[in-house]
Amino acid sequence: MIRVGILTFQNAINYGAVLQCYALQKKITDMNCNCEVINYINPYFKKRYSPFYVEYLNLKKFIYMIFAFYYRRTRARKFARFLENHICLSPQYTSRNIKECIKRYDAVIVGSDQVWNLDISGNDKNYFLGFAKGIRRYSYAASFGDLEITENKSNDYRSLLENIEEISVREADGASIVHKLCNKKTIVNVDPVFLISEKDWLKIASDVNDTGYILVYKINASKCYDVAEKLSIQTRKKVKVILPDRSCPHNFEKYRTVSPEEFVGFFKNADIVITDSFHGTLFSLIFEKIFYICPDEITNNNNSRLMNIIEKLNIHQQIIENIGQVDTNTLPNFTKIKMELSTERKKAEEYLEHIIDDTRLNMEKAE
Repeated sequence: MIRVGILTFQNAINYGAVLQCYALQKKITDMNCNCEVINYINPYFKKRYSPFYVEYLNLKKFIYMIFAFYYRRTRARKFARFLENHICLSPQYTSRNIKECIKRYDAVIVGSDQVWNLDISGNDKNYFLGFAKGIRRYSYAASFGDLEITENKSNDYRSLLENIEEISVREADGASIVHKLCNKKTIVNVDPVFLISEKDWLKIASDVNDTGYILVYKINASKCYDVAEKLSIQTRKKVKVILPDRSCPHNFEKYRTVSPEEFVGFFKNADIVITDSFHGTLFSLIFEKIFYICPDEITNNNNSRLMNIIEKLNIHQQIIENIGQVDTNTLPNFTKIKMELSTERKKAEEYLEHIIDDTRLNMEKAE
């Protein structure tokens, strides 16, 4: 059985990061591989996701840190439990000894998530697999995020990408970057959360003991609250908010310590979803919810991963640019969406089968 290691952001306290990690590992395991996630400790993430972390400290931030500590610590413990229960992890590795992990694998896959955004990873170049010489190196739906690669960084990125035998990226912008830098053949694949079925997601979803509500999951866009307020009045449904910020209306139900399993459960049981999040949009699609996308930056094309899925699935009508656009009759065409996602899933499966076959062939040659 082929041994595959996945290198991704498994230790991020981020719902999209750990759920895409779970989905990719499950998919590769289901393809008759022995698959585990490389438990690589990125020092930047370790610091950033500490319950005490703040970007800069002043009195206001210090007070907020004290207030938020309990919630952040509780959430971190729930994420650690999710990894323990649902992810097959390797022993821990750091940048000092990550080369040692290659004896465990026949191939390493980096992705998904913004693994190639050096601003996100703390300039950690191990996500380009330079340490894995001697075994097959691939990517699946790797993302540069919204990173602009300046001229002085181009040579660095070019040499890093040369390490990888087969390149799969998540966004069309990423394919353009690879083509421009090193003219390597590149395939665009969907985020791993689409690789497993709704039934698979239901198996790990926690029961949140409620139904028929409006769910808000936002990263930045404050207008999500305005849209939720309007829809709540129109539909007489209560509003639940995952990770509310200080501007969250007092009459909304707030959930600050949601686990990854609960996150999936909240989407499963919602009637309507309002989000500015990429993975918030994806889980709305998986569970076929009425949903609205209202990111502040979308019209400026600063969110390439969200724009990419909007264009691919032709769901522009779900974008809310101003509060007057909110219309509960604006429903996604899930028949067409399911057909498109089925095509994308098959394309992804063919790519994964190809790299598994390539690994097997390489092993036979080495014997």
